[in-house]
Amino acid sequence: MPDKLALIDGNSLVYRAFHALPQDLTSNTGELANATYGFIMMLMRAQADLKPTHIAAAFDTPKPTFRHEQYAQYKATRAAMPDGLSHQFQRVYELLEAFRIPMFRYEGVEADDLIGTLARKASERGLDVVIISGDTDAFQLIGPKVRVLAPRRGVTDAVLYDEAAIQTRYGLRPPQLIDHKSLVGDTSDNIPGVPGIGDKTATKLLAEYGDLEGVRDHLDQLPAKQRQVLESYMGQVFKARELVTIVQDVPVELDLDAMAVKEDDRPRTLELFHELSFRTLIDRLPPPGRLGTSRAAQPGLFDAAEPAPARPEVHTIASLGELEGEVERLLGSPEPVAVELALTAPGGLSAEIVGIAVATPSSAPFYVPLGGSAPNGGPLPPLETLEVLRPLFEDGRGRKTSMDVKQLTVALGQAGLGLDGAIFDVGLAAYLIEAGQRTLTLQDLSWARLHRELPSLKSITGEGRSAVTLSEAPVEKAAAFFGERAQTLAEIEPLLEEELKEGKLDRLYDEVDLPLVPVLAEMEQTGISVDVPYLQELSKELYERVHELENEIYLSVGHDFNIGSPQQLATILFDELNLSGGKKTSTGRQSTAAEVLNELKGAHPCIELILEHRELTKLKSTYVDALPLLVNTNTRRVHTTYHQTVAATGRLSSSDPNLQNIPIRTELGRRVRRAFVAPEPGWVLLSADYSQIELRIEAHLSQDPTLMEAFLQGEDVHAATAAELNGVPIEEVTRDMRGIAKTANFAMIYGVSPFGFAQQTGLSQHEAADFMRRYFEKFPGVSAFQKRLIAEARESGTVTTLLGRKRTIPELRSQVRQVRAAGERMAINAPVQGTASDIIKIAMVRLFRHMQEREMRSRMLLQVHDELLFESPEDELDQMKKSAKEIMEGALELSVPLVVDFKSAPNWGAMY
Repeated sequence: MPDKLALIDGNSLVYRAFHALPQDLTSNTGELANATYGFIMMLMRAQADLKPTHIAAAFDTPKPTFRHEQYAQYKATRAAMPDGLSHQFQRVYELLEAFRIPMFRYEGVEADDLIGTLARKASERGLDVVIISGDTDAFQLIGPKVRVLAPRRGVTDAVLYDEAAIQTRYGLRPPQLIDHKSLVGDTSDNIPGVPGIGDKTATKLLAEYGDLEGVRDHLDQLPAKQRQVLESYMGQVFKARELVTIVQDVPVELDLDAMAVKEDDRPRTLELFHELSFRTLIDRLPPPGRLGTSRAAQPGLFDAAEPAPARPEVHTIASLGELEGEVERLLGSPEPVAVELALTAPGGLSAEIVGIAVATPSSAPFYVPLGGSAPNGGPLPPLETLEVLRPLFEDGRGRKTSMDVKQLTVALGQAGLGLDGAIFDVGLAAYLIEAGQRTLTLQDLSWARLHRELPSLKSITGEGRSAVTLSEAPVEKAAAFFGERAQTLAEIEPLLEEELKEGKLDRLYDEVDLPLVPVLAEMEQTGISVDVPYLQELSKELYERVHELENEIYLSVGHDFNIGSPQQLATILFDELNLSGGKKTSTGRQSTAAEVLNELKGAHPCIELILEHRELTKLKSTYVDALPLLVNTNTRRVHTTYHQTVAATGRLSSSDPNLQNIPIRTELGRRVRRAFVAPEPGWVLLSADYSQIELRIEAHLSQDPTLMEAFLQGEDVHAATAAELNGVPIEEVTRDMRGIAKTANFAMIYGVSPFGFAQQTGLSQHEAADFMRRYFEKFPGVSAFQKRLIAEARESGTVTTLLGRKRTIPELRSQVRQVRAAGERMAINAPVQGTASDIIKIAMVRLFRHMQEREMRSRMLLQVHDELLFESPEDELDQMKKSAKEIMEGALELSVPLVVDFKSAPNWGAMY
């Protein structure tokens, strides 16, 4: 096969990525990185698909070109470079240098002309050429040896065009596209076209007469009006052709040796990826020392690869006797023991232990295989092996270190083992230290703290069709992989422990977050009972209603279509029904998101039907149909998995299933909650819900006298707010007044804008802005507190909760106004929401210990926002309420009282 040269149109891909990806895609330091990320994604995807042997990139420069000299208005209408894009070009240059991809930038020469010249020279030398560009101008270069890879939607969906594809799409040959554009003009380059000559007319003329000369020579055969206008503009058309034709004779050298695909500069690439928070792309890099599938090329074309960094020697335990010796050694050592589990699943009760890696700071790691393939002997017997390991995990004297102590606790618990002694959770410590960053992996920490690259799991399991499960992976590979991770944990632990102390986060870690781990582990293992027959009946009912809605929607529109397709729905609403919808998606299509449809309510009968259809189908698939499949066959319960290190505010989240997003305000949401039931007769579910906890925290933090007084007097705070804002006695507050005041109270602590408040309340923007002005006049303490927060956050980049939990808000320093505004909202809300999450965590830990000490039969099941859900025997219900009230309301002393509301019922839905 001939060599293949990939030519990257740098400017077009960077701009494409900038407009395709959201402008809140930033690094952990707040640096806008959407264009950089999209560019690298397109580059890596193209290399994986095309497997070029040679590669280069070309970019424009600011200096005017010959086209500007020929036509002063060339590109004159183009907008200035958007805020936040200029520095991303520099980042792209840095990444291309790290990838060892040569770049061409010539003063006064456009990237198109560089690419056109290089493509011609390479094809004449016998190479296949693929131009990677988001600009259709490149299509004119397509020929027998030249193709164009063009993004179609977003940044990863692309089409490879050859001559036949151009003929199919345009009905023309590639060179004819030059004349086509000369006739119709190009608004992006400010090149005028011929009045009255559109795409179809131009295509018809060129298909019949071949080129501009052919059209000119046959003007007498055209209709009079068309002939007249073409005769008048033919001079302009030929001048336009000079402007739109890509030059292919730029004095640039085709140096194939320099363009040969090479191994990237691995340390620099990793440094940049971590710096830009491109964590998901790290795993897509080929392993060091070889190009792999994403940099494939013919042998002999590459520079010699640098040797891979030395990996630790990991000893694989071959017998129970050998393992007993290691356990005895560790029990007699004062050093902490780092443990890394090889699990068949990331977490939950279904995860089985395939292997256990153990390391200490001063000794080499060892690996205990409980599964996997091995040429000699095979894995150790699981039951006997775990029994030998029991003293190591259950010894209360030793210290254990893990990346995820909850995962370790649950996995060991499923295997019949406990976890005792001093514990250090590396992931939890890093979450507190890194203050609001995205969840950190051990790979992130290894690079940041040790400057050491850890391989990804696919390095032992493979990927694609050849992938194997961890249970099937070779033992020697698993040993090396998990052994290195265990050693990394052992080395990182003392570093993070010191950082916790330096950041004054050790108390929060020791007294709140770490003690919560066994609580969540117990909750996960306990699970919650669900009424499967009820869900099955509800599923049938919803199926029938969804079918009815579909027929009603089709009837109102006039024909059938795929309601679940955003593209088809947009066509129906905005093209056929001519409804107004200004918001567009990243791909340029008009949005059909929920907020857009909500604004269209009343504009057509189908809108309300579509919204109901969406709600029903989402809840049906997410919960009604999914929950019965998630019932554990052993416990007959559903077991969610809790996450402590995901939400930047400190809130808990859950998954598999996510039980925190079931709607509560809708009848259907309450019917879904009805499926969660008490486990048996004589038991009930008990809900303990903090009343307006975030408003109470806002009152404490702001010390606003009016807001504090309402809580201290035990008044209905929303009615009191409405009375204050409307200048009426509280007894004269209407339901509508209270509703708007309630929305305002919560909106203000979330830093909502007048536009957002108008959307929430139905007020006009002017009315919303006026209402917010009056609100802050009546509650000056809230206004002053929020202004102070934003000012301090801008200065330090960080906000804190009452207990010292930090959140870094790099968005405040963004160059993009919308991102900065979002950062201000985060700064206003994070201390309030974070303090609320700290309070409920304290309450959970104290209440869990209280229940254990008194050997209560009641069990804590779920934590959902400000609510705790228990199951309790009826004869213990009063005691449970009393204990929960005392502990939850006393979790943290504020200037205003904390109040907990209780409800009990046979099922969760009956409480609302």
